[in-house]
Amino acid sequence: MFAPFWPQPDAKKTMIVGIEETLVEDIDPIEQIESGINRIHSDVGDTLLNRLRENHPDFFEQAVVDLLLKMGYGGAEQRGNALEGPMMEA
Repeated sequence: MFAPFWPQPDAKKTMIVGIEETLVEDIDPIEQIESGINRIHSDVGDTLLNRLRENHPDFFEQAVVDLLLKMGYGGAEQRGNALEGPMMEA
């Protein structure tokens, strides 16, 4: 059901191989910076997704609550709680 949303390992390897095959001298400095930023974003995203997948669903729920609070949801009191009880077991 969720297979279309999982990362395809071949696509990522192709992108990285394409970058490595080009000589550094042939790449514009701005393109080098953008490529580095994209690699960092990709690595951080992969690390975050792996951490969320490997932990208990309670960890994921708390991570979502923390993210929403950091984004400013929850009011000035920063109210936000993960659910407890029967819904957690489902």
